[in-house]
Amino acid sequence: GKSSLEKEVKRLGVPRPDLPRLLERYNFTTVEDLYAAIGRGEVSPVQVASAQAPPEERPVEESIAEKAALREHRPGRSHGQVMVEGVGDLMTNMARCCKPVPYDPIVGYITRGRGVTIHRRDCPVVKRLQEEQQERLIPVTWSEEQPPGAFLVDIQVHAGDRKGLLRDITSVFSNEEVDVLGVKTRSNRRKETADMRFTVEVKDVTQLSRMMEKLNQVPDVVEVRRQT
Repeated sequence: GKSSLEKEVKRLGVPRPDLPRLLERYNFTTVEDLYAAIGRGEVSPVQVASAQAPPEERPVEESIAEKAALREHRPGRSHGQVMVEGVGDLMTNMARCCKPVPYDPIVGYITRGRGVTIHRRDCPVVKRLQEEQQERLIPVTWSEEQPPGAFLVDIQVHAGDRKGLLRDITSVFSNEEVDVLGVKTRSNRRKETADMRFTVEVKDVTQLSRMMEKLNQVPDVVEVRRQT
């Protein structure tokens, strides 16, 4: 247990453990009890190590990913929606930069003291992490149960501008039972094109894919893509 904890402390680049504080936090009497619990798998060394560093000691590379962490924006979201491999009951947060939805391919990023931030595998923020920060990425999977609540997604639509275009697009959202929380539109009169960005709520990637397919079928729509 001791060697496992020291390995994670070195890998994450965090300060050496404040053992008295850890004993109090995890309700152990002695350091040996804590190490033994880690050795038995009752307490994760990642969870213990990631609780060490205060926010002001976070490196610049980490702040890129942490600033992208999504606030828990909808009631009903639970930490049980994502399974973190090799880690016990560790807090998870959805990244705001890429807005993962069930069942996107995802990866976890270990933060210092804030659990694991969940990103899409193709997230630009994850791809920009420096090599040493890549070691903080861990395998994660969605829970087999349908996660509760709704998930925010930004959709970009490029189309030929015409009368009734916005009405036809919003009717797709209505038919697919997708709530629209925000919309931004921009028209180019010279090119007779329109660019629209919609912020919508979806239950999972299946509903998202079906909705995008229907949007592509709207007359004069040229491209529909998910924004990252």
